Amino acid sequence: MAELTKAELATFKAQKWAWAYWESTPPGYRKQMLHRVVSARRAETREKRLQGLIEACAAGKRLL
Repeated sequence: MAELTKAELATFKAQKWAWAYWESTPPGYRKQMLHRVVSARRAETREKRLQGLIEACAAGKRLL
């Protein structure tokens, strides 16, 4: 299963509202979004995707 690095996870958890929303989403959605983030080939793309996910979660929205 896809996983975030410790640093990425800490960044995500630092955003309390985003993390709370993330925890409330269904497991299937979390699996899909984690795969989207960690499957990036370039570090810059991975960082951009993670930031997009955090911003969406902070706004209480799901990415499609």
